[in-house]
Amino acid sequence: MNVLIIGYGSIAKKHIAALKKIDLIIEIWCLRFKSTNLIDGIKNIYQFDEIPKNIDFAIISNPTNKHIATIKELIPLKIPLFIEKPVAHNLDHLDEINLLLKKENIISYVACVLRFHPCLQYVKKQLATNSERINEVNIYSGSYLPDWRPTIDYRTNYSTQTKMGGGVHLDLFHEIDYTFWIFGNPLSLTSNLDSKSSLKIDSFDAANYLFKYEDFNVNMVLNYFRKIPKRKMEIVFSDKLWEIDLINGVIIENEKKELFKSELSIIDLYKIQLEYFINQLEQKIDTENNFEASAKILKHCLRHE
Repeated sequence: MNVLIIGYGSIAKKHIAALKKIDLIIEIWCLRFKSTNLIDGIKNIYQFDEIPKNIDFAIISNPTNKHIATIKELIPLKIPLFIEKPVAHNLDHLDEINLLLKKENIISYVACVLRFHPCLQYVKKQLATNSERINEVNIYSGSYLPDWRPTIDYRTNYSTQTKMGGGVHLDLFHEIDYTFWIFGNPLSLTSNLDSKSSLKIDSFDAANYLFKYEDFNVNMVLNYFRKIPKRKMEIVFSDKLWEIDLINGVIIENEKKELFKSELSIIDLYKIQLEYFINQLEQKIDTENNFEASAKILKHCLRHE
């Protein structure tokens, strides 16, 4: 298998680790935009015209504000695209890119790895076969941005810079994505995005969303400033309560009963995600969460920005 990686940040390293678990003889090329040290087992290239002709697919994991330009450069190669979420940092050119991908019949996938979290898959499956009434859903994802990459000054991180595609609503796009994936399209969606915390950054460090469905609402809180990480979904049924803890991989019913437990790590999920993508390529079938599908969700996310 021959894979091209665009960008070599923390997420790219997770994808590479997952790829090496899938295929021990994989060949990886990394397109970098400045000269840097050689990485064991990875071939560095620095221009698009250096990309080998035998690439099986490309992983786009550079800063979000560069995704659209990168996709435009890769479309003439007609290779499948594995795009780190979100597909872009604004709504410019989304429809144009979608038409080009369709015209060239290019398989695409937007990497929203939480779709492969066993707890969320359990919830989605149970709700599809369970007619119990939902009264309310609460989603919370908060962590401390300086702890994300402790070896660097967080204020230099792209996450803090709006022009580079930073902002908690884009970094934590996973929560928005899985809300659509599990519950479907809302009747309406409103948001409040702000930056007032002690982090004092340029991008939005807090986001509140209200998804209105026919019988219930989903309330969502996202932030960069919670020092003790919390990533949970709470589903309030008419006669019971589910608390889905995505960090610890457990679902608790009525605050007592362990309903479901997962032993998988985050790296396991990256591997499962890539296996799904590679299987789609082998069958020559487009993915469930392709560019078009994810762009539609992003439009909802950014509509009220």
